[in-house]
Amino acid sequence: MTILNTIDLWWLLAALPIVALYALRIRQRRQAVAATMIWREVVGDRQASVLLRRLLGLGLHLAVLVLLVAALAEVTTGTRSAPRHLVLIVDNSASMQTADLEADTARLAAAKSAAETLIDELRDEDQMTILSAGDQVTRHFGATAHRRTLQVALAGIESTDGPTRVTEAVEVARSLLEDHRNGRIVVVTDGAFDGASDLAAAADVQLIVAAGRAGNAAITRLELRGDLVDSGRYELLLEVANYADTALDCEVAAKFKGENIAVPAVTASAGGTWSTVIPIESTEGGLLTVRLDHQDEVAGDNEAETIVPASRIRRVRLVTQGSELLERVFRSMPTVQLDVVEAFPRSAENNVITVFDRISAARLPDGPVIVINPPEDSELWKLGDIVRNPVVTQQDEVTGLVAHCRLDEAQIAEARPVRSEQPSVSLAQTADGQSIYHLIQRKSGPVLVLSVNLDKGDLRHLRTFPLLMANAVQWLGRGTTSGVAGEFFSGVQLTNAAESDLRPHAESNDAPPVPSAATWGLYLVGAAWLLLGLEWIGYHRRRTV
Repeated sequence: MTILNTIDLWWLLAALPIVALYALRIRQRRQAVAATMIWREVVGDRQASVLLRRLLGLGLHLAVLVLLVAALAEVTTGTRSAPRHLVLIVDNSASMQTADLEADTARLAAAKSAAETLIDELRDEDQMTILSAGDQVTRHFGATAHRRTLQVALAGIESTDGPTRVTEAVEVARSLLEDHRNGRIVVVTDGAFDGASDLAAAADVQLIVAAGRAGNAAITRLELRGDLVDSGRYELLLEVANYADTALDCEVAAKFKGENIAVPAVTASAGGTWSTVIPIESTEGGLLTVRLDHQDEVAGDNEAETIVPASRIRRVRLVTQGSELLERVFRSMPTVQLDVVEAFPRSAENNVITVFDRISAARLPDGPVIVINPPEDSELWKLGDIVRNPVVTQQDEVTGLVAHCRLDEAQIAEARPVRSEQPSVSLAQTADGQSIYHLIQRKSGPVLVLSVNLDKGDLRHLRTFPLLMANAVQWLGRGTTSGVAGEFFSGVQLTNAAESDLRPHAESNDAPPVPSAATWGLYLVGAAWLLLGLEWIGYHRRRTV
C-alpha cells in the first residue's frame, strides 16, 4: 500500500471533534425522582444497549472519516514510479508559423495544445522545465509542479523568424537531467529540420510532431564568381528549391542597381531544384536583388540580395581561435584573399586588413583593423556593461559602412556599449544612445569595433552581418568614404537550406508508459456512502420502534 498525498492525512484530526460530540451525548442528565425501584426495572436493561448503540455509531462515523481521508490521500495498492522530471522543448522557429493543420491552425498553436495536455497529465510529485528553441534556446521556467505557472510560461512563448535550435535545446535538456534518474525530454515541433529523425530514434526523447504537408519554394543559393581574367565580369548562380508535393512554375524578378535584368522562369518538379547562371558586368559594383513571384507559407526565403563588388583584390588576415561563421563570410567574397591565424600578428603588413575575433588586443597593429566582440578594453576604446536585447534605432548614413543593412530588424541578444576618446563615428546606436558599432579614426589606420555577441541572437543568421563585413572590407580597402560600399554575400535568409523545407522530417514516436499504481478513491468514497446509508436506516428504525 502506498499513500501519495500524505499531507491530506491531517484530516484525520477531524476525529477529535466527532469523539467530543459523542462524549457529550453519552453523558446522561440527572433527574430527582420519588423512588428508584420502578426506574431501575425500566431503564436497567436498556442502559447497556443504548451505550452500545452510541459506541457503534461513533465507530461508524469514524470509519466514514477514515474512508474519506484515504480517498483524499490517494491510497494505492501495488508499485508506484519515482517522481519524473520532464524537460519540455517547444519549437518556436519561423516554420512553426505555418498554418497547414485543421481549421488553418498554426503549427505553434497545435504544439502548445499538445504541451498543455502534458502539463495536465503531470502527477503531484512530477516536475517540469520549459525551454523554447527558436533562433536561440530560452529557458522560460525552472523545474516546478505548479500547473498554472507552467501554463502561463507556455502561453508566453511566441514564434520567431529564425531557424530552429531544437538539437541544441536537447543538449541543454540532457545537461539539466544529468542528476535525475527518472528524467525525460519531450519535444513538440513540426519536425522540419535536419536531425529530426535522429531525435525520434533517441531513447531519452519523446518527439511530438505537429505539422501538415505545406509546400514552400525558396532561393537556396545566390553565389557570385568573379572572372579570372576580367575583374569586372561576374557570374551569378541562382538556385531555387521546390519543397512541395506539386510542380513549381513561376517568374523571377531580378534587378541590378535598380535596372531589370533578364532571368528565365523557374520550372521545378515536386521536391526538385532549378538553377541558372546570370552574367553580370560591372567595374563599380552595386546592389543586386532577386525575388520569386510566388505565394507560399514563408515569404522571407523568396527574396535574396547581394552586393556586386568593385574590382579589387584585398588581403584579409583573420585572427581567431576558431570561427566557422567568419571564415565562411570572408571566403565568400570573390575579391578577398583570406589568411586565418591563431596568434596575434607581431607586425603589420601593407594592404592587409586585420580582423580580431574575440581576441584581447591591448595594442593593435598599424593598418586597417576590424575588432569583433572584444573581451576587454584597449588603449582605443572602453566597453560598458553587457546590454541584453538592445534595439538599434539609428544607423550612420554617411560613411557607407552600414549601407544596405537593417540592424533594426536583427534580434541582438547581447552587446556592450563602445566609447572612445579618439576621433570616432558611431555607426549603430541603440534606443538609449549607446554605440555598438564604432569607427575609430587613428593616424596609423582606421579601426572598426563591433561589440555584439554573435553566438547569441539571430544577427549571424541574417544577411545583415555578412553585408556589414563586406562593407567594412570594401571601405577599409579603399580608404575612402565615397563610392559604392559592400562586397558579395549570398542573400539567402537561412544558413541551412533545410529550414525552408516545411515538410516534417520525422514522425511522432511513442512515449514510454508511466508506471502507476491502482487507486481506490472511488471505491473508498462509495464505501463511505454505504456506511452513511446504513447509519441513516438504523437511525430511522430506532425512531419508529
